[in-house]
Amino acid sequence: MKSVIFDMDGVLIDSEAMYQYLLIDFFHQHGQKITLQQCNIFVGCSDAFFYQKLGELWNPTKSEKEMRDLYHAYFGEEQLDYGTLLNPHVKYILPQMKQKGIQLAIASSSSKKDILNMAESNEILIYFDQIVSGHEVPFSKPDPAIYLEVVHRLGAEKKECVVIEDSSIGIQAAKQAGLYVIAKREVRFHMDQSQADFIADDLLQAWLHIQERFRY
Repeated sequence: MKSVIFDMDGVLIDSEAMYQYLLIDFFHQHGQKITLQQCNIFVGCSDAFFYQKLGELWNPTKSEKEMRDLYHAYFGEEQLDYGTLLNPHVKYILPQMKQKGIQLAIASSSSKKDILNMAESNEILIYFDQIVSGHEVPFSKPDPAIYLEVVHRLGAEKKECVVIEDSSIGIQAAKQAGLYVIAKREVRFHMDQSQADFIADDLLQAWLHIQERFRY
């Protein structure tokens, strides 16, 4: 095993609950209603799916473009405070992995700008050899395109790569790419993680599993 590929939202940062809070507030401020259960469908999704489904939930319904414009007008250029959202053990395991010669990458449906902002805010950008946004590939998760692209950029073989994911569609994408997948356990959003090869309670347990399985 030579490479570890991380999803961002839910894996490196605990952002999904914050996204749900902001989404519910967005709906309420416009006199609309959305439930937590309905919010769960957006975990790990692409931008196109996000705005399409928002439009379907709106009353009366709106097009993807209309929802995109409305959402951006409401939030403007506001960014999450990524420095407050870093998951436990990230800053512990990343340098350990690099010391052992492991290549590290991020494969996220988020924009490249947001990924870089997260990595820079948390001072972890230096650890990553490759960063790929879902905006850079023709198809979004659960399509395997983003993981195939990361493997290609790393110059690695599939059997040499481990993916750490949390969402159902992210796990599906990585498995369809033919990769070994560790799911970071998540019980808040009713996600099916059963396709993963191993489920870890946190990133430290994920790293311990990698060391045990691949004898690092």
